[in-house]
Amino acid sequence: SVPSIQPADGRNLVGMPLIVYTDPGSQELVTTVVGVPVTVRATPTQFSWDFGDGSGPVVTADPGAPYP
Repeated sequence: SVPSIQPADGRNLVGMPLIVYTDPGSQELVTTVVGVPVTVRATPTQFSWDFGDGSGPVVTADPGAPYP
């Protein structure tokens, strides 16, 4: 699923918390294999966040949540 970031305007301060989260719900993907229609349901069990700053990704079972 698509990640969400807060603040949503993309202005994030270095050294300050960044809130990231995504929808943990299942996704259904429909395709055809050798002429047979197939539906695949993918349910996430972990989430990997790579912030592109050179550090390793953060892997967790928590999808995060928006700031209340």
